[in-house]
Amino acid sequence: MTAKDAIALLLRVLGGYPDVQQKDLDALKAYPETKGIAEALSSGNAEDLTAGDFERVADDGTFLFTVGAAILNYGIERRNRPFLELGTDLLARSREHLEPGLEYARSLAAEGSGRVTLAELGVDPRRNLLSAASLNERARKEGFPEKTEEYALALLNEAIVRNILADMDVNSLENFRCAAELSERARNEGLIQNSAHYARALMNEANARQMIAGLGFDEEANFNRAVELYRRAREEGLQPDAPEYPRSLIAEADTLVRMADLCLDPAENIRRAQELYQAAEKHESLTDGERAKIYRMLQLKVPEGASAR
Repeated sequence: MTAKDAIALLLRVLGGYPDVQQKDLDALKAYPETKGIAEALSSGNAEDLTAGDFERVADDGTFLFTVGAAILNYGIERRNRPFLELGTDLLARSREHLEPGLEYARSLAAEGSGRVTLAELGVDPRRNLLSAASLNERARKEGFPEKTEEYALALLNEAIVRNILADMDVNSLENFRCAAELSERARNEGLIQNSAHYARALMNEANARQMIAGLGFDEEANFNRAVELYRRAREEGLQPDAPEYPRSLIAEADTLVRMADLCLDPAENIRRAQELYQAAEKHESLTDGERAKIYRMLQLKVPEGASAR
């Protein structure tokens, strides 16, 4: 087996892992540079592999990127920390051999996704999220052509990370504002209209604007904008059977309740909110906690003497 054949086989095995055929592992064991990797895969010790094990196979940027992406995808799907850390390491090393361009940008964006998942697993969340935001920004500057879907997705992914950071009290107002701006840019700079990504950008901006209003900045304008964006998300990409659909109903209803609390047309906003809660209640994907919340919110009454501001 030639080096080229061994690399091709290794990539195929990693792409299908953990469903691999023994004959493929035996073939990889027969090739010196892939022997250690094949033995780790067949013995169940794959989590002990290091980036160096793969660099010994081929010190090549495209190879390291392809391997890193495959390992990272497995880590994301299985929420597997060792594979996530190995994948992000391989992607970072791949850029030591790649020139700025499309593959380079894809490596940056993929590593960003891995770091978000690591943060979700509780692995140094602040550091990994800040790194993810920076990686998506770099992907736009160092390879993704403007006005393309990949460019827009990098905008959206950074916007989502900025919202998470703000929720963690990391420069909250600045990050919420950045999230809103990036979400809007993503829709205008490459996302396909009426797609799931487009709807997610609408939802992400709505979430950011609701939180900006909650911090006391331009409350009425930001709450009204959030309500509009939640509604548009359902009309412009969210499918009725998607879990996000009832959550957009709940989020819009929550916003209307907060507007009522500010005496912004309280009677009408409570009425509209309860209609939305009732619509959300019909969806089977809701958690018990969400159903309990809806039950509580349906008991709301407009305070006596409340009047529109």
